[in-house]
Amino acid sequence: MDIDELLCHMDVLYKTALTKTRDADLAEDFVQETYLHTLSALARGVKIQNPKAYLLSVLRNRFFMDLRKRYKISTIYY
Repeated sequence: MDIDELLCHMDVLYKTALTKTRDADLAEDFVQETYLHTLSALARGVKIQNPKAYLLSVLRNRFFMDLRKRYKISTIYY
């Protein structure tokens, strides 16, 4: 997988993160964490078939992990 295949989705990730967080700085942090996690997965040999879907899933999971940590809740219903 080429890095350009991942980077072309940055705008969508940022807009999604901004919608969820309503905070530009926090949205940028989530996008950075998403790319860091994805690059780490690629280094471990994970095969990504649909980069956009994978990135959005990682972003969503990171967002919910952050919510659970901030509010000390175990389950989030969405």
